Amino acid sequence: MLLLILCCQAFGQTPAKGFEGSWRGTLEAGDTKLRIVLTVTRSDAGVYTGKFESLDQGATVPIDAITVNDDAVRVDMKTSGILYEGVLNKERTVLNGTFTQGGQGYPLTFDRGEQTAAAV
Repeated sequence: MLLLILCCQAFGQTPAKGFEGSWRGTLEAGDTKLRIVLTVTRSDAGVYTGKFESLDQGATVPIDAITVNDDAVRVDMKTSGILYEGVLNKERTVLNGTFTQGGQGYPLTFDRGEQTAAAV
């Protein structure tokens, strides 16, 4: 009976959503506010890739590496000297972290959103 209950609990749970998808946030650096969209895909081999877009600057920054370790996320944009490190909430709908460039760190929170970048 205990085995049956455990099986029902395991199959009844919704699988954890991965990190892939569209993420939206606003970077506030002093008086400047920049809308940011992070779009992430995952290959069949489990490798994350994506693009980092600053909508207000009309810029796309190449991502060198995305590392996801449980709920910890690291996005390296070495060619631009940018690092983003954050932690996913339990529901995997919010990513709280720090955007660092040129030695300056700024809080940056992303919300999961499936809207296109133009709709942000």
